[in-house]
Amino acid sequence: MEPNLLPGDFLLSFRNSLFLKHEIQRGDLIIFTKSTNSKKLLARRVIGLPGDKVEILHGCLILNGQNLQYGATGIKNTSQNARVLEVYTESAPEHEWKILKSDNSASSEIEKEHFGPIMVADNEYFVLADQRESVEDSRTLGLVNSSQIIGKIWLIWFSWGIDFGESKEQSSLSPSFQKSPGIRWNRIFKFAH
Repeated sequence: MEPNLLPGDFLLSFRNSLFLKHEIQRGDLIIFTKSTNSKKLLARRVIGLPGDKVEILHGCLILNGQNLQYGATGIKNTSQNARVLEVYTESAPEHEWKILKSDNSASSEIEKEHFGPIMVADNEYFVLADQRESVEDSRTLGLVNSSQIIGKIWLIWFSWGIDFGESKEQSSLSPSFQKSPGIRWNRIFKFAH
């Protein structure tokens, strides 16, 4: 879920329960089970709400017939498989968030591939990973039923950097995205969005 959530982030979420229901909104980060009979948890961003029409063309989201807006931030990241990814701002009418996408010269197969259109049914949500090269989202898993949702991610309460074997000279990330070992003080008590 980079660039918004990093490996080693400890998250605080509002758990859905009978007594405490939090309305899911577009742009929310949620935790859900991979399937109704699975215990594997995933964190993804809600893109499509019940009743929405979602489509992806050339790696760009189209929501209810309207293209989402993208803005390059100038921040680049070299992924673990040596692909160059760029941080973009993706804007929907109500919210904006940061995503990682391949630069235009080396688009990944998942971004080249067209998806949809798909209508989001009642009690279901269309979710995507912020790192768009991820394939474990609604493009491959299908829509997320409300019964699979554990809760909404609210806060990064602690963050511990994980060493992936790259030196600081090899990393082209801004300091807030560095993956060096140790406590990442600038991420502690940061609201997740």
